[in-house]
Amino acid sequence: MSLQTEGTIILYARAPVAGQVKTRLARGIGTRAAAEVYCLFLQGVLDVLHTTAAGLRVVIDAAAEEDVPSLCDLSGNTVPVRAQSGADIGQRMQHSFDRAFAESSVPAILIGSDIPDIDLPILQQAFDSLVSHDVVLGPSRDGGYYLIGMLRPQPNLFEDLSWGEAEVYDMTVARARENGLSVALLPELDDIDTTEVLREWLAASQQLPLARRIVQLLHGTSGVPSQSP
Repeated sequence: MSLQTEGTIILYARAPVAGQVKTRLARGIGTRAAAEVYCLFLQGVLDVLHTTAAGLRVVIDAAAEEDVPSLCDLSGNTVPVRAQSGADIGQRMQHSFDRAFAESSVPAILIGSDIPDIDLPILQQAFDSLVSHDVVLGPSRDGGYYLIGMLRPQPNLFEDLSWGEAEVYDMTVARARENGLSVALLPELDDIDTTEVLREWLAASQQLPLARRIVQLLHGTSGVPSQSP
């Protein structure tokens, strides 16, 4: 399968450095194991994006300038990688969308790199939603969202929100509707931030190759969750 659309996909990512990624998850499985799990998640998303059609443009927006070389290597130097800019996540996302729309007039979506269930059907649904909606959101179970997309620039969407709060998804939907924007919703997916969520995801996804690799990794590093999935 390949995506049948034109658009830009912005991937937010960090270099998988122990102690600098998945810090909440690291409390349960250790910093090295958490970084390796994140690297597997990131590689899984990159594998999905490598199968996209020619009409789609993929860019990686790195969390910091020092992450760029590592992410270039991990992506096989096949897509542009540049650093994010802005004082908070709202400003960073706004700048990423502004840059994407300055470079192309096609719809754009932004996704995270630690959502193992993101796949081509989800991405296709996101772009299809933008045919008839201004904004598309993919909610995550923790109250945030794993995907946001828009048909055209929406400069007020990210201003003055309480980032990091459990209600950021609800606040974003409310802000969009306050601005008269139509909002399409995608299926809820897990953002793997804690040992408990990782354990639950592994139990539900044990037949997936990615889940099996993570179980093998955790056993090999003695970073197995306290209750085996």
